[in-house]
Amino acid sequence: MSLSLSIRRPVAAVAVSLAALLGAGLPAVLVVPAAAAATAAGESFVGFTEKSALEAEGRGVVSNRQLLVEDGSAPAGAGTTYYVDSAAGDDALAGTSAETAWKSFAKVNATVFQPGDRILLKAGSTWTAQGDEVAREAYDYTTWSGGVGTDVPGADATALLAPKGSGTVDRPVVLSSYGDGAAPELNGRGVVNDVVQLTNQEHWDISNLEISNMTDGFDPSDFAPKANLGQVPGEENPQTGDVRGIHVQGENAGTLRGYDIHNVYIRDVSGVMWSVSGAGLDRSKRTGGILFEGLKGDAQTVSRFEDVSVHGNFIANTAFANLIFKQFSGMGTNRYQDLDPGWGDRAVGKASSTGVITEDPDWRPHSNIHISGNYLTNRDTEYGWDSMYLTSVQGATVEDNLIDGAGVSGIEMYYSDNIVVQDNEVAELEPRTGAADSNGIDPDRGATNILIQGNYVHDSGEGILLCGFSFGSAVVRYNIIQDVDRNYVNPHGDSGVNVIYNNLMYNTERPLKNNTVGFFESSGSASSYLVAKNPHWVLNNVFLNARDDVSGAAFRTEFPGVTFSNNSYWGPMVTAPTADAHATVTDPLLGGNPADDILNAEPTSAASPLISAGAPVDLAIIAPGFGVTGNSGESRLPISVDFFGQPLSTPPNVGPTSYEPAAGHGLVSGLVSDAFGTPVPGATVSYGTGMATADVRGRYAVEAAAGEYALTPSADGYAPGAPVAVTLEAGKTISTGLTLGETTATTGTIAGRVTTSGGGLAGATITVSKGAETVATSITGADGAFSIAEVAKGDGYTVAASKDGYQTTSESEVTVTAARTVTVDLVLRRELGDTTYVINETFDDEATGDFTQSSDGALVARTAPSVGSITIADDASRAGNKVLRINKSSSSSATLGVHNAAEQNLTGTVTIEARVQRTTTNGTPNQLAMYSYTESGWNAANPASSTNPSATFGFAGGQIMTHNVTGASTVKNVAPYSVGRWYTVRNVVDLDAGTFDFYLDDMTTPVLADQPLRTKVDDLDYFLFFINGSNVGDLLVDYFRVNTGTPYGHDDATLATVGAATVGGEVDLTASGDGLTYTGTVDAFTESVTITAAPESGFASLVVNGSPVAAGASVEVELADGSPSDPVFVTDVPIVVTAEDGSQGSYTVSISRINPSQIAGLRALSISGYELSPAFDRDRKGSENPYVVEADLESTVSSVTLAWQPGWDGQQVQVNGDLQPVGATEATVELEDGENVVEVTANSFAGDFGTYVVKLTRAAAEPALAVDVTTSTKCVGGKVVLTAAVENEADMRVDITLATPYGSTTFNALKSGKSASKAFTTRLAELPAGELTLTSTAIVDGQPVHSVQMVGYPSAGC
Repeated sequence: MSLSLSIRRPVAAVAVSLAALLGAGLPAVLVVPAAAAATAAGESFVGFTEKSALEAEGRGVVSNRQLLVEDGSAPAGAGTTYYVDSAAGDDALAGTSAETAWKSFAKVNATVFQPGDRILLKAGSTWTAQGDEVAREAYDYTTWSGGVGTDVPGADATALLAPKGSGTVDRPVVLSSYGDGAAPELNGRGVVNDVVQLTNQEHWDISNLEISNMTDGFDPSDFAPKANLGQVPGEENPQTGDVRGIHVQGENAGTLRGYDIHNVYIRDVSGVMWSVSGAGLDRSKRTGGILFEGLKGDAQTVSRFEDVSVHGNFIANTAFANLIFKQFSGMGTNRYQDLDPGWGDRAVGKASSTGVITEDPDWRPHSNIHISGNYLTNRDTEYGWDSMYLTSVQGATVEDNLIDGAGVSGIEMYYSDNIVVQDNEVAELEPRTGAADSNGIDPDRGATNILIQGNYVHDSGEGILLCGFSFGSAVVRYNIIQDVDRNYVNPHGDSGVNVIYNNLMYNTERPLKNNTVGFFESSGSASSYLVAKNPHWVLNNVFLNARDDVSGAAFRTEFPGVTFSNNSYWGPMVTAPTADAHATVTDPLLGGNPADDILNAEPTSAASPLISAGAPVDLAIIAPGFGVTGNSGESRLPISVDFFGQPLSTPPNVGPTSYEPAAGHGLVSGLVSDAFGTPVPGATVSYGTGMATADVRGRYAVEAAAGEYALTPSADGYAPGAPVAVTLEAGKTISTGLTLGETTATTGTIAGRVTTSGGGLAGATITVSKGAETVATSITGADGAFSIAEVAKGDGYTVAASKDGYQTTSESEVTVTAARTVTVDLVLRRELGDTTYVINETFDDEATGDFTQSSDGALVARTAPSVGSITIADDASRAGNKVLRINKSSSSSATLGVHNAAEQNLTGTVTIEARVQRTTTNGTPNQLAMYSYTESGWNAANPASSTNPSATFGFAGGQIMTHNVTGASTVKNVAPYSVGRWYTVRNVVDLDAGTFDFYLDDMTTPVLADQPLRTKVDDLDYFLFFINGSNVGDLLVDYFRVNTGTPYGHDDATLATVGAATVGGEVDLTASGDGLTYTGTVDAFTESVTITAAPESGFASLVVNGSPVAAGASVEVELADGSPSDPVFVTDVPIVVTAEDGSQGSYTVSISRINPSQIAGLRALSISGYELSPAFDRDRKGSENPYVVEADLESTVSSVTLAWQPGWDGQQVQVNGDLQPVGATEATVELEDGENVVEVTANSFAGDFGTYVVKLTRAAAEPALAVDVTTSTKCVGGKVVLTAAVENEADMRVDITLATPYGSTTFNALKSGKSASKAFTTRLAELPAGELTLTSTAIVDGQPVHSVQMVGYPSAGC
């Protein structure tokens, strides 16, 4: 395919403020990181620039094997110009004009040139090195053996052209050409180490040359090492040598500055292919096109290079690499050790998980390097590995280069720091024999602060290899990576931090590894590289597969060092990982295949879900130690343009590109949300005469002619939202969220996920209830998810999950909001019977002496007294413990064995575990092992002759062993063992997968994982300990267990679960860092808590607060009190777990509550016989938060009873300002007509006060009529006569009725001021006191007025 296609040049960078880039979610693009705060912020990235012209020119130069130059194109010089003509020159002449040109390089090499001088070689001239021997290693180095270093001196490197002298900053020495035609050609023929060589020289400008250094007859297409892979000195192809094109070297020179190499064509260098592992760091990888190198010298004075520019060159087919920077280290083949002088390595350097670097104090890198505009290729040589190999470089910018085919790596950085790699096209990296990699860009060992942005990497073995062995840090952003064979981003480092954001990874090729697109996949052990100390942040990227026949896509989000967020996933077999909670999974609507036209990487529609959907990325938060300036001295982290140089939007897009609205149009997009901020898919947005519809994420997009618009959102079930005014500018994209009005819906949705052991649980029943009523039910899907719609809005719901074999769990007080989804995630725990031990033999119940079978008959022995014994013995190391001993003392062929008697038929996951020890080995052979079998391979008559064992472990030859080759008896040694030491061996067998995990002592981490079974079987039935044949030796077995489900640990004293609850519900417990203390807080008025706990092991016992309890049982604990002056009461509840082996784990549940005396509040407050609204809440206080008795009280109610419960003993309570007796709990409150306000004030021990306000209203009595009543008594005939006299004092006539227990009378229309009386005969000699009823009726202001009075009379007697 074509390497690059015509694209527009980038527009100028547009500044973006930090405030505009910071936002919610994951980090925003950083303007100045902490690590770079000392430097001014700057920006050099203007987008990817087209490489088609460079491609055409470079391929033309390489194809024609000729670089054309023009007369007068050499840089000017202020000194003397010397001319050299290989055909017509004469060394006897002055050389200072074309007519007096020198002829040979001998003359040039003998001359010391001064600042400003120029050496011009005539176009069309050729100089060829003489000799027949391939140039061999000419290099001083150190070799190591047994920790002892030996200095190995080498000859001085030979050269075809080695002029002397140095220039100055303003007056460099120029090496270039004159005349028109082919560039002067310098051919080393592989017989000189260097074609052009500068040693301890500064300020040189080299251009307009053609250089080669290939051995005569060498075939670069035929990889033919002398031995093996040719990577070790002496094993290389004899026709390869220690050769280079241009070699700039320093020895004992200090800092050397000022090199400009440009418009040079270097081709065909037949260098050796020595690797770091084969030759050591110093001797390896120092052959090729251009090499800048600090030499060993006296190993006391370092040589470093600064101010180097390599630009506009053509370098092709040069082994090992096109361009190399190296520095002497001294470690030799003693790799990665901190050895003197250490200039070229960072052996003791470190990088934290936030990018903070601890530097190796011996490191002396080259600096201020600029590499740009070069055409580089190693396409046509099997010996060409890298294009660029930058070691010991700090402060470099690599930009605008085209790498047109190479081998191992396009741009590799090794023991380097602070490098900007941008605007490069790296293509067609292909594997080389003996090399593992073929990547585009590789920040390798000890490479930190590497910024990789705006590059186009395609058609290679891998994209970006983050190979930070030992340590490393990189930011990979706004790149396009396409069509790689294996991994697009390959995380492969040990520690540091890597941030990968806003890239496009586009696949159209069939992947080589498992037919799976490795978008984010490690070629090594992912569990070793994707760890917390080496975090990888993967944000805002687009992962797109366009090929139908792939099997899947890899993202490796399951590891603790990986964070995925806000990425886009699209295409066949591409599934967003669940770890990406903000994934975009709809069609990104790109233009098509970028290989057809790179502009296809842009969204083509305003409906693209990528537009303004990115989360700002703030490196100051996730990688505060990361900083990069390149060769500029200014921070290069600010970025304001995308891959194509277009201004970034705020918020940014997902992916590396922007969307360009149609000519004269602008774009506004965003989310349509409800009042709670929840996006509403399908909502409509009206603007003028147009309308847009929100997609499945609730995102709308309006692309319209520039102008002002009002956006109005609407949706079914909602009132329309308020219009939002926006101004669209031509070519600009803005983001505006829209909010709908209040919902008109009456129902909502309950959704969530049921999990167990961290995974989704299918087939669980979900029940939604309210009180005793079941509202709805559902069943969880394959991933444990459920969703129940059309649930009436309201609170008080309970959501429960249940399934056979699991304990039912629920969440109560769930509130359903109309038109919204409430999430309820539940965890189901397996019932206690879930873990089943089919064999559980500790031998403690067996009689000592010969063993033939266990007391329960579960295990039986196969004995052979002639060769040894099987016995039960007391454990000398632990009183009361017994062990099984199998001891074969004779080498005669016979079998001793112990196995289970009954067939087990175990399927799924089976755990085989034993605690074992050898006390003697008795020579060799001495294998004693445990083999397991399915029934078809079991030989009941002779178990040791059973065939096809499956899961195994054993002791043999000083090693604990197993078998991990299916169908073979190949032994896998796991670890050495020591005689007299106990070992716990656990083999966890996954029969469905045909694999096993092998644990040794540490039951948390397997020493072997996912190993193939020796024989793959459907079930396991028999388990045999045996020693047979000529093997001799013994084995002690403390216990032997086989189980399904989760195994228990013999020495496991850990606490699996712990909980606390009050009458108000569960108490949130927070575990300490060591997991030994669990703290929780309860309400101040709580008197007790219920503690539940369970040990991890079913073999362990449990004591809670001093009481032995069963796992999961509840223990009620009274909470501690204290002094009223104590601010907080703390109750510590001890929990002790005792493991089967007697070891203990001690834990504490620490419950805190505020001392009630510190609260100026009551526990309860009420009005007897009446209901307060709202219900009493001790924190609801003040006149602005009154309690109300909503029902009006009758006018006849003269008082109410106020009741309360004090918050603490000794609390002072005031009712309407009256201090109540300490301990009082009620008071009578007199009422008046109309509203009554009752203030109840309670104090705290500290002297604070809180006031509760209760309001209640009594109805007013009807207006009273002024009628006076008097009573009197007298005796008549020994009986009491009661007389009542009335007087109308009202100013109108009144109807008056008197009613007594002894009769009644009425005075109609009694005039104002008039009196009347009535005597009532009681017929009683003794009249008790009582009441008569006076009823008065009159017309007042045209309305009837009715008044009732109760009038008492005293007792009387005759």
